[in-house]
Amino acid sequence: LIVVLLGLLWFISYRIWTAEDSVFESKLVMVRYSYLLENLKHKGNDARMYNLVFIARRVSVCFVYLFMYKWPGIQLQITLLFNLFALIYTGQVAPFNTR
Repeated sequence: LIVVLLGLLWFISYRIWTAEDSVFESKLVMVRYSYLLENLKHKGNDARMYNLVFIARRVSVCFVYLFMYKWPGIQLQITLLFNLFALIYTGQVAPFNTR
């Protein structure tokens, strides 16, 4: 089950990564996925991946909490590292900076 979920996440991220800019500007995409793409930069590949990176981080934190319950110190350290990574990623990519 985990392999299937990771494979699906990889497939979706690959499709978004390789899509052209015109795909994100089409009317159908904006109507169907406006809640995900509202004020989100889609010109750079890193900014396109913001939602998937956010979801992958949340899923990985859940797996850490589920499977590493015997080691709370390591859980805390991994959670802090994930949060630090997300902070650095958001600062570098600035996905919602539309100026």
